[in-house]
Order: sequence, then structure tokens, then C-alpha cells
Amino acid sequence: MLVLSENGQIAAPKRTERGQVERDEFLSALRTALVRLNDFPSLRRSPLLPRLLGAHGASPLQLQQRLLEAIEAVGQGGGPAQRAHEILYLRYVEQTGQSEVAAQLGVSVRQLRREQGNAIERLADVLAQRFPFAPASENRPGPAAEGAKPAARLVGASPLSDEFAWLRTQFTDETCTLAPSLAEALDHVSGLAQRRQVSLIQQLPAGLPTLAMPALVLRQLVTTLLTVALSRADLGALCVSARPADTGVVLALHGAHLPPVQPSADGEPHKSLAVMAQLLAEFGGEIRTERDDGATIEVTLPAVQSVRVLVVDDNPDTQQLFARYAQHSRFRVVATGDSEQAVALAQTVQPAALVVDIMMPRLDGWDLLARLRHHPRTAPIPVILCSVLPQAELAQLGGAADFLQKPVSQHAFLEALARVTVSSATAPG
Repeated sequence: MLVLSENGQIAAPKRTERGQVERDEFLSALRTALVRLNDFPSLRRSPLLPRLLGAHGASPLQLQQRLLEAIEAVGQGGGPAQRAHEILYLRYVEQTGQSEVAAQLGVSVRQLRREQGNAIERLADVLAQRFPFAPASENRPGPAAEGAKPAARLVGASPLSDEFAWLRTQFTDETCTLAPSLAEALDHVSGLAQRRQVSLIQQLPAGLPTLAMPALVLRQLVTTLLTVALSRADLGALCVSARPADTGVVLALHGAHLPPVQPSADGEPHKSLAVMAQLLAEFGGEIRTERDDGATIEVTLPAVQSVRVLVVDDNPDTQQLFARYAQHSRFRVVATGDSEQAVALAQTVQPAALVVDIMMPRLDGWDLLARLRHHPRTAPIPVILCSVLPQAELAQLGGAADFLQKPVSQHAFLEALARVTVSSATAPG
């Protein structure tokens, strides 16, 4: 709970000595993370990562997003809270220098430092409400969880490339649509646009394809693009439009004198745009300046390429469950309960993988697997066997590519499909 004194400043509640030490350590880590908000390798090492996200292997992009959300939450309530939000936004989101922020707010640099310290205290209180302090021992890194980024790095490898490649593996098969992420990003920058006296115009057609990237990445990408574009005081108006393309969706920002994608010699103020270009490349996208006069920035966002999966299970509920599991992924389920017709159907559908139940009448999963393996047109297709019994070793010996024990979770289902189709050709949608 925030406690305010009569002059509107935060009145810190009394704490034990240990509690004060933890608070001081948290504030120190928070200040460092704010200063390096766009420095993903630094955020990856931040003690705030396990503190605010809990699970080992959480990404620095998730930490950045959590801090941005907390900064937004600081401004709720108006008055001193809105002032604190404004300072945090200008200093750490826009990365505006102290002197410039002080001039904008009409205070001395010394006064700004005091207000900035109070704003960080407010931010810490917001975070503490959402994520109560845990004993220091609980925040110490434990054994690396499965899927966590390895500590070792190849000699000569780029730290950012390592971070982004690792981040890419954590979002296997996550998809999103453009409209919700764009709406959130426009909402995030609306205050900045008002301050710069820039009109935001949105032109978004219906029926755009699903994108092969997580909403978290897309939202931060678009927010960064808009923030950098709005750094030009003479912009006047900024139009955001989109159109379908062969490989996905092209998102375009139109306005006068937009900044280049590549950073200038001193690395500012477009460093964050170049960083996001590197991140987008990990998902198969691209950012580029379309015209020589810098009037248009275009972003190619990769669309989901549909991958057909044939589910063979005599239980209609299981068929519907697996179809629902795949609904927001790159996989599209075609299902049948007739195991005797499955070989012929597989030849027609040409799926990237089959998911076959073992316990079926007339022709069980073992016999169907043998038929699939011996037919020249279906032999190359990977088969995932399913059963309530733990028969993974038997499935492997029988020629199955993978095994799932029922009940099957969505995560296990999508992970198995990702494993067996990693080198398969993508089926047309």
C-alpha cells in the first residue's frame, strides 16, 4: 500500500533492519534495470529476473515488459502519481537526458533528481504490491531448469545474438494477431504523441493473417517503433497502416523525416530501433527504411505457415481437444476416428505428422504404425503414438518418432509436434 505524506511524497513505512536491506538491494537492482531497459544482456543478469518472473529461464524481454507495465501503473491516480509516471517515462522509456527532462518540467536538475528518486520509490512500491518480497535465499539461482539459456557462450558470438536466439527458442509455435498488439502500443504512446502534438492515424484492414511470433515481442516491437518515430518533434502526423504480403504482413509508418533503422555514429537516439530489428530477424521479419527521404519505415512481420497434422483417435472428445490445443499455433489438425482408412487419408492429406492413439478397435495403433511405416508414401511421415500406458520405449522400437502418455497437456502436444516436424517441409495451408 502506498503511504503519502501531507506534501504528496511517499512516506516509507517502518521496516525491520533485514527488510530495509532487502528494500535497498531491490531499489539498487531496479535503478540499474531502468537505466539499461533496452540492454537485454544486462537484464538477463539482473536479480530482478527471478524476483519478478519467478521461474528460471524467463526472458529479459519479459522483464522489460513487466517494468514497462509497472511504469504505466505508477501514473494511475493523477497528481503526484502522474508526475512520477511522467518522469519515469521520459527518463527510462524515452531515455531523455536529465537536463532536457528538467527543462521540460520546469525544474532544476537538482530538483529533478529528488523527484526521480521519489518516482523510483513509487515504482518499487507498485512492484512490491504485485510481487511481495521473498527471502534472499529464494531468489538465488538454482540448478538450470530444462530449456533455460546455457551460461556458456561460443567465443566470438554476439551477446545480443545469443540472447535473441535463446529468446526465439522459448516462444516455439506462439502466434498472435496484429490488431490487439497495435492497439495496446498506440495506447502506450498516446501521451507521448499528445506531448509532441502529433496526430496518430491508424489504417488496418480486416482479414490479416496470423503472425508467427509471440504477442509480447510484437507489442514491444511496435511500441519501440512508435516511440522512436515520435522522437521527431516536426513529425506533425504519423500514419500506421498494414497490408498482407506473400510471407506475412507489412506494417508501415508514414511521416515526415522518420529516423533510419541503423543507429547514427553515436548510437543515439535510434539504438533501440536497431536492437528491435535484430530481435525481429530472429522470427524471420525485417525492418527497413522504404524511401530515401526517410518518410516511411516498413516492417515485414512473418505469417504463420499452416502445418497439417493428422490425428487418428476413435474418441471424438480427444479429436476436439487436440484441435483446440492447436488452435492458436502453426499446426492445423485434421482428425479421423477410422484407423482402417488412416493410411489412405494420410496419402490424401499429406500431413507433416500423425498423432495416433494405440487403443482403437479393429486396427490398433501398433498395426497402423506398421502399415504407415511400410507404405512408400507414408513411410517418411513422423508418427507420434499416444496411450494411457507408459509405452515410450516400445513406441520408439516400433518406429514411432515420439510418444505421448494420456492425459496429454497442450504444452506436451505442441512440443512433440515441434520436435518431429522441425525438419519437415511445411504443408501449404
